[in-house]
Amino acid sequence: MNPSIKGGIACLAALTLVVACALSAQISGSAGHSIGNPVETDESGSSVIAYHEKWNLVSTPFILSNDSVHVTFPTASSGAYLYAAGGYQFREVLTPGIGYWLRFPAAVDVTISGSDIPEMTLNLAEGWNLIGSISGPVAVANVSTDDATLILSPFFSFGYAAGYFEIDTIHPGYGYWVYTNHAGSITLSGAPMTEYALNSELSSGLSREVRRAVTIRSNGELPPAPPMAEDVNAPLIPDTYFLDQSYPNPFNPSTTIRFQLPADSRVTLTIHDILGRPVVSVYEGIRAEGYHSFEWNAGDRASGSYFYRLTAVNLADPGAVYSTIRKLILLR
Repeated sequence: MNPSIKGGIACLAALTLVVACALSAQISGSAGHSIGNPVETDESGSSVIAYHEKWNLVSTPFILSNDSVHVTFPTASSGAYLYAAGGYQFREVLTPGIGYWLRFPAAVDVTISGSDIPEMTLNLAEGWNLIGSISGPVAVANVSTDDATLILSPFFSFGYAAGYFEIDTIHPGYGYWVYTNHAGSITLSGAPMTEYALNSELSSGLSREVRRAVTIRSNGELPPAPPMAEDVNAPLIPDTYFLDQSYPNPFNPSTTIRFQLPADSRVTLTIHDILGRPVVSVYEGIRAEGYHSFEWNAGDRASGSYFYRLTAVNLADPGAVYSTIRKLILLR
């Protein structure tokens, strides 16, 4: 047995179990914006999206077969942060129609694939909303609503060279800020406004109010700043390294492993059997300072005791290495 793993296993009896609570937030009504039913087709599509170093505004322009943040964006160094209830909320999965902040350690081109979303209705809260995109570009002039009293700010994108800037087209794969004077809904569609209004009348009959272009009027404000420790409901930068007890434990067949990093680090998270032999590599790569979680699905493993090991090397100080082991039990 690897001596370091053997020694770590021997120390497990002295560890106090810490149950990690999952972050949750209701994203509807005044707490944030929600989506209606996206128009999903049987057609699949793919887009190559260019993201820059550090924080980006991102979204998924397709219905994904796997909505994990780190499956869709494998080189991201943070989890995703949506905006709700006047602050940022951490997420590990992506929802179409919602925009997120996501950080990358370097500029990267990401290929996103899935079922096309040619049209989507977004339910917006009063105030600032961070929205997503559909599978094709949408001219801001073609964003529609059935509420004649709804007034929007210009739509904003973000770049480190320019900060926030107004845009005239919503492009697939990016997130955008928009401010509303009151709660209401807008529809994103690639169809021109005249064609969309005509098709709405033909398909729904004259009883349905014809949608119209939204009223856009500047309110003189810029959107909220990117996520920093003081802006997020849970602190983004912990003081120390720490590996939580997996939850649930015992489990069948999936459990979530959470850990915290006080600095950007090269991380290795592995599962070992009772003899200390590695059986699964859960994650290996660079993660940003902050709080992180991964799910391990042990559906193909036998019942019994396992151990999970976290090793983190501080990128700014490679001599600072954190390594620890905890026990988990698969109980069928």
